[in-house]
Amino acid sequence: MILSAPAFRQSTELHHIETIDILTVWEDYSRQLEQEHEQEIKKIRIERVRKARKAREAFVALLHELKHDGVLTRSSKWRDLYPKIKKDERYENLLGLQGSSPLDLWMDVVDDMQDEVERGAEKVEQYLKQQQKVVEIETKWEEVEEWIKDLTMEPKLKRDVYDFVSSTPKQ
Repeated sequence: MILSAPAFRQSTELHHIETIDILTVWEDYSRQLEQEHEQEIKKIRIERVRKARKAREAFVALLHELKHDGVLTRSSKWRDLYPKIKKDERYENLLGLQGSSPLDLWMDVVDDMQDEVERGAEKVEQYLKQQQKVVEIETKWEEVEEWIKDLTMEPKLKRDVYDFVSSTPKQ
């Protein structure tokens, strides 16, 4: 194709170039184009991963805001939360991206909240054991609150621990 091209036939300088040299230049040029293409694909892939990570971080921040506002609790159900977030940009931006889905991230946050309450319950249980106090079914929150007032723990977590402990059947 090169030897029969009009530009090649008209140039006397090109007639002095060996065919193998022409092929070597062509191989180098095509290899360079291939490398540029691979770099562009890599950039696109990195940008896609970055976009998905930022979307996940923003959605997790939304979940933490809802947790802070008391809308999201350890006993929250997805079906109850979904109507509150379905129009939120941070939720919509996460849809269809690779990686964890909004439901996965919600489960992670709720599981973390449950773990936090369980660790808090252990801490409260040890503290009350030292105080020789026992929480019974009929023990009121106000009484437990007074018992653990000196325990360093968030007030909301103290209440969550009470709700957890008072709803957990004793063995």
